[in-house]
Amino acid sequence: MHTGQPLSSAFSGRNNSMGMLRVVFASLVIVSHAFPIGGWGTDPADDWWHGQADISTLGLLGFFALSGFLVTRSARRRDVVQYFWARFLRIYPAYFVVLLVGAFLVGPWFYAREHGSLGGYWRSHPEGPFTYVLLNLGVEQRQRGIADVWRDLPHGEISEASVLNIPLWTLWWEVVCYVMVGGLAVLGILKLARFVVPLLALVLMAGATITEYVPEVGWSYAQGKILSLVCIFLLGATLELYADKVPMARRWGLLAIGVVVLTLSTGLFSSVGYAAFAYLVLWLSVHLPAALHGVGRRTDLTYGLYIYGWPVAMGLADYGVPQAWGYWAFVLMTFALTVPLAWLSWHYIEKPALALKTRDVGQRVAALRARWRPTVDQQA
Repeated sequence: MHTGQPLSSAFSGRNNSMGMLRVVFASLVIVSHAFPIGGWGTDPADDWWHGQADISTLGLLGFFALSGFLVTRSARRRDVVQYFWARFLRIYPAYFVVLLVGAFLVGPWFYAREHGSLGGYWRSHPEGPFTYVLLNLGVEQRQRGIADVWRDLPHGEISEASVLNIPLWTLWWEVVCYVMVGGLAVLGILKLARFVVPLLALVLMAGATITEYVPEVGWSYAQGKILSLVCIFLLGATLELYADKVPMARRWGLLAIGVVVLTLSTGLFSSVGYAAFAYLVLWLSVHLPAALHGVGRRTDLTYGLYIYGWPVAMGLADYGVPQAWGYWAFVLMTFALTVPLAWLSWHYIEKPALALKTRDVGQRVAALRARWRPTVDQQA
């Protein structure tokens, strides 16, 4: 146990439970989404916590807190080209494949099931399979569904649209955070003016709080959620930048738990609660039992669980599983089908892509620039 040590000493690149926490956070998203997908309405935690968060929100906040910590650490240790190359490899290959799976496997299967043929699927306008891939290539979800696939399911009736894979919307904001940290690294702020990062976090925290408690401002629920995700990402980044000053003693973890529970139960989770939750995530990563440190080290199913959980659950709903079997059986069946897909994604897409991180793209870019840059004599 790392009692008494600062985060910089307590945290090890291998001896931590971040892999386990990521699995838990991905699972929370699946558990929460099962309610609207299965026709049981909103996640009940939204009422328990007075509209401040639901179970999936906690999962997303946990993801972004960990990502802020790890991505900032990467930006401080790599040159900027290598940093962006690593970020691209972690997000994009699996994302591109899940787009193709949605457009050319999931979409056709369920369109044919609902309509009896594929005749209208390929010609669907304006939301067809080809535009689904093309419009979403930039990670931003500019087209959420295809034709009317799943439009008549419980969630389709709520959203009044076809939604093929709703969790993908957060990846755009993950990428925005990557770019932001990369820009701060290029400007030297991560080394010379690190106070800017917690200052930005405080500004966004204020914005998230205003969105929640001052409806007259007119910011939407979605805008508030975006502010929350970027805010907690920056809080995770702050914990990395000041890791040598962040205590990891047991009493601080217990205090963080108390603050999170209290703010969820009463209010102000979007301010004090966010800071406590970001700290708690890092505290748990070094204080959970050592037996959990190996989770995700060789086979990381987290990303696959996140990007395949929704279409699997929607597919099961299309076959009537929630109504026939009930909530818990529906959730268990969703995991039973999603885990193999996550395994395939890791071993055949993500892991091979991440193996390319060792290629020194930064040096190659520098060499190309040197090769094609005009010499001083030529300019003269």
